[in-house]
Amino acid sequence: MKTTSFLLTVFTLLLVLPSCDNSRRERETQHDLIGFWTLESITGGLIGTGHAADFTDLEFKSNGTYRLNNHDEAKGEGRYTLTTVDGEIILRLSPNQAESIGFEVQDKTVRLSQDILILSDPCCDLFEYRFRRDGA
Repeated sequence: MKTTSFLLTVFTLLLVLPSCDNSRRERETQHDLIGFWTLESITGGLIGTGHAADFTDLEFKSNGTYRLNNHDEAKGEGRYTLTTVDGEIILRLSPNQAESIGFEVQDKTVRLSQDILILSDPCCDLFEYRFRRDGA
């Protein structure tokens, strides 16, 4: 009976501990995302050259909302969430309006290094959006 109880405890801990680590990484990433990010480039796609941007910058707020701008004109806004899938942080944008620009449609893999943010489409066209933190 003690062996069964011990094994059940160990199994439960093995399930809970990675989840706690993922939640910590998601909170840290959300904290690091907060602020204004200027779009520098878009690469990838079927022929690797990216596409013309329909926005110039992206703002993440601490209350879980975002806003896409094109030279101070709002192009999209809504809520964002971060989750961990297969060890990678995934950004999901949920626009407030039924219409959304192409950037908001697919989830993005997040890579963040100091003042550089890279958001990548994990599927299909594999676009990669490179941003620099404003003021950096």
